[in-house]
Amino acid sequence: MAKRVVVTGMGIISPIGNDIETYWNNLVNGVCGIDFITNFPTEDLPVKIAGKVKDFKPEDYGMDKPFTRKQDLFTQYGVAAAYQAMQQAGLKTEGEDSNIDPFRLGVYVGSGIGGFEIQYRETAKMIEDPSGKWVSPLFIPTMISNIAAGHIAIKHHANGPTIDVVTACATSTNNIGEAYRAIKHGYADAIIAGGAENATIPLGLAGFANAKALSRAENPKYASLPFNANRGGFVMGDGAGMIVLEEYEHAKARGAKIYGEMVGYGNTCDAYHSTAPRPDGTTQAKCIELALTEADHRMLKAKRENKLFVPDPNRALWLSLVFPGGGQIYNRKYWKLPLVYGGFMGCLYAMSWNNMMYKDYSQAYLDIMDSDPTTQSYNRFLHFGMTITSANEERYKKIFKTRKDKYRRWRDMSFFCLIGVYALSVIDAYVDAELSQFDISDDLSLSVEPAVISNGKSNNPIDGSSIGVNVGLRF
Repeated sequence: MAKRVVVTGMGIISPIGNDIETYWNNLVNGVCGIDFITNFPTEDLPVKIAGKVKDFKPEDYGMDKPFTRKQDLFTQYGVAAAYQAMQQAGLKTEGEDSNIDPFRLGVYVGSGIGGFEIQYRETAKMIEDPSGKWVSPLFIPTMISNIAAGHIAIKHHANGPTIDVVTACATSTNNIGEAYRAIKHGYADAIIAGGAENATIPLGLAGFANAKALSRAENPKYASLPFNANRGGFVMGDGAGMIVLEEYEHAKARGAKIYGEMVGYGNTCDAYHSTAPRPDGTTQAKCIELALTEADHRMLKAKRENKLFVPDPNRALWLSLVFPGGGQIYNRKYWKLPLVYGGFMGCLYAMSWNNMMYKDYSQAYLDIMDSDPTTQSYNRFLHFGMTITSANEERYKKIFKTRKDKYRRWRDMSFFCLIGVYALSVIDAYVDAELSQFDISDDLSLSVEPAVISNGKSNNPIDGSSIGVNVGLRF
């Protein structure tokens, strides 16, 4: 059964803020993170602007100096954003307050290029000295794009599925989408998902600029214009963005704050050109269609679930105990009220009637047993024209005693039936509320197929058999 997936944590390292609150405030107030590059010379480069991360302090996100000294900035950005997201989500795999199985916590974090700055630096060493003796032994494990995901997993003791999806500019989106699918289909309870990048280095700028992909605007405030007729390319930027995706019931059970729900994901490939998008937009449209189709199915189901009234069994129980039929009204099972109140009225009427008859026959029996001629209430039970004589007096005494005892038993039985109806109404209300979400429709199947039915009396299939229909109900 497909599970619901929600967002319980977020983290950001960006040119306009290194935490969610700062980032959001700058974003809604129109603060631009693009500026002139100052951390390396750009005089000879065709592009001099980028979205660089500012005032980044790794120690604020649980990283010590030996770690940061060895790792590329893309890894540090990823670890920092994941640290924020996990702090906000409140997930822990270790200690007394652990609330998730480490094997059910995954990391889906990617990078388009990986440790580009380290690759650039170590390659320069190799060019200067082809012997390679000055190349760092940490070059490979700090350059590969999945190292950010690896260190995030180490930091948070995440032993679940850990994947680095690399799909250029779609990397983070694909990682989030694949994480969503993994949780939806039960492979994890929570996944840290997103991406990190630090590609704004001289080699990166040169490569993208020579591919005619970058804006060469001289005004940082008028450089990134994706929907403007005067657009001239994109602007490179660094940073990381992470979210914690979590299975809805798992998040709900631990009382986590839910920031949103992911309901759809689409993934297609243009299969057209190494850098240019398909001009007719068919594959892009199909990707959107797939996401919306999945989202529409999820949203329709959620809409039905939100509209569905789910009664509380304990409340239904107490209402039924205090007010007969109150549980059925609370459960909105109004069609049961005639049964409940019909049962009560029937039992009350039977109890009242039998009690009245018991009293009448008791008085008649007392009157026939005494010798007072003024007390003859028994006469109203005699047939027209009949009188009590010495010949039939004993028979009538026996009749009145038998009927007195019978109506007393029936009266008592009616009382117990009333208690039984009351108990059944209470049990019915509780069970109705408890099973309000019970559904066997996914496992319910009906099969209808022709069958040859043998009477077992003849070996001749024509004489001893008949054609019928075999109907099977499975649940």
